[in-house]
Amino acid sequence: GLGRHGSKELQQRFLPGMIDGTERWCQGFSEPGAGSDLAALTTSATLEGDHYVIHGHKIWTSYSDVADWCLLLARTDSQAPRHKGISAFIVSMKQPGVQQRPLRMISGITTEFGQVSFDGATVPADRMVGAPGEGWKLAMTVVGHEREPSTLGYSARYAKTVRVLADRLDGPVPDELAWAAVQSEMLRLHVRRRLSEQLDGVSHGPDGSLDKLLMTWVDQAVGHAALSVAGTDDADMFGTYLYSRAQSVMGGTSQIQKNIIAARILGLGA
Repeated sequence: GLGRHGSKELQQRFLPGMIDGTERWCQGFSEPGAGSDLAALTTSATLEGDHYVIHGHKIWTSYSDVADWCLLLARTDSQAPRHKGISAFIVSMKQPGVQQRPLRMISGITTEFGQVSFDGATVPADRMVGAPGEGWKLAMTVVGHEREPSTLGYSARYAKTVRVLADRLDGPVPDELAWAAVQSEMLRLHVRRRLSEQLDGVSHGPDGSLDKLLMTWVDQAVGHAALSVAGTDDADMFGTYLYSRAQSVMGGTSQIQKNIIAARILGLGA
């Protein structure tokens, strides 16, 4: 998002640290009342002199507790149509007015997600990414990449879990594990095709929703296989199953992905 929508000054300042990992980032998009319906966000940024003052509440903010910076979406024009009044900012997480509370996941992990409250936090006006009201374009760029299986890491992880489960068997292969093996191989081949297309300069656009849906199916197939083979006594494998339940929600729900596929790829309802 910053590489496509940010000014050269912002890119020069922030991209090197983002790439080499010396500066850590989180993404301030979802809110308690604006998850899948992101355009309903109510966090506000009000211009006062040469800086904006931020008030609002974000949730499901990955690794917010260790982040130095937040790519934040906030409403800068309450009178504009809801997709038009949103702007994007690079906000320091290490300042007064930013409070955090971790969220305990069903698997027991408490270090991945957090709630973040902005109560009078400030950001210089020149750290707006893009023009005022263009935050929605940035958000769609970010989630488009987020929904793509942009590396082989996802499929390799699923295939590794399938192999580990297969090695534990001393009898017939359960249907759940056989299906997970098929699904993970399907995703591996699909990701290779997508990467080849990217190298050829192909832009996928709404196809990222198809990728996200495929990843959800594979993740949850592997999760069910883990539960079938290892049961609930193996903490790691049971955690794999529990975490897979979130895949159909994070990054946009499966229902949202199906709506995007129907409307923007298949042209249904046009």
